[in-house]
Parts: sequence; structure tokens; C-alpha cells
Amino acid sequence: MFYIIGLFLIIGLALGAFTGSLPFNLGPIDTTGFIGDIFSGIKNRALEYIFPKSKTEILIDNLSSNYDLLDRFFSGSSETILNSADIPESTKEEFKKVLTTFNETKRQVSAVGATIKNNQPGVLESLIKKALNIGMEQGPEPTSIPPNCNLVCRE
Repeated sequence: MFYIIGLFLIIGLALGAFTGSLPFNLGPIDTTGFIGDIFSGIKNRALEYIFPKSKTEILIDNLSSNYDLLDRFFSGSSETILNSADIPESTKEEFKKVLTTFNETKRQVSAVGATIKNNQPGVLESLIKKALNIGMEQGPEPTSIPPNCNLVCRE
């Protein structure tokens, strides 16, 4: 009995150190530098293996990286484009419209991503629902044809 309790305590401390949330105010393991990078890389890969990303999480990550790239472009070059004397005023006005549209869509995408992440059930909740078949869609009942009946298809 004490062996099992000790085993659970050791596993709990190891997982707490691994996730960075030790109980009783022991605090996370503070590693910096090369060793910290190696530890965080191993931790991230293990968590990705244990809890793989869903399709929506991958989609949100791709959208945010694309918007980050566009944001860097617009934030870095917008002032030079708008202050350039070689570009006509009509093009500058169109660029301003593109810039405001980009900022609006970026806010909308981040809001949609936040609502999707908040509405997704957690890992524990998903496991419990799957184990107990709660909220799972039930398919149609299988049909059974008695052995003495002939199934004939007609057009």
C-alpha cells in the first residue's frame, strides 16, 4: 500500500517538474541557457506527442503566422509608402483602405480564434465524454434482414 502511494507521489512530482507546476509552492524548475532550451524542447515535443493539435488549432496557428507576416510588412513599410513622393495620391488612398481592412480582419480573426479555443473542450473533458459516450452522436441502428428473406434490388 505504501509502495503505491510513494509511487504516485514520485510520479506526481516528476510530472509537476515536467509541466512546471509543482504543488505546495515548490515552484517550477528554473533552468536557463542551453540546458533550459534543451529541457523546454523535450517538454514541448513530449506534450505535442501526448496531446496532438486538432485541425482547428493548426488552422488558427497558420492564420496567426500569416497575419504576423503581413503585420510586419504593413507596420514596417506603410509609413514609407504613404510618405513617398513617387506614388500618386489615389494609390496612397487605396493603400490606406487596404491597411484599415487588414487591421479589421486581423482583429476579427483573433476574436474568432479566441472563441474557438474557448469553446473547445479540454483534454480531460474529451476523455471523459469519449469514455462514457456522453454527447457522442449515435448513428442509425443497423438493419437486420431475416435469413429467409431475399433482398432484390430493382431499378
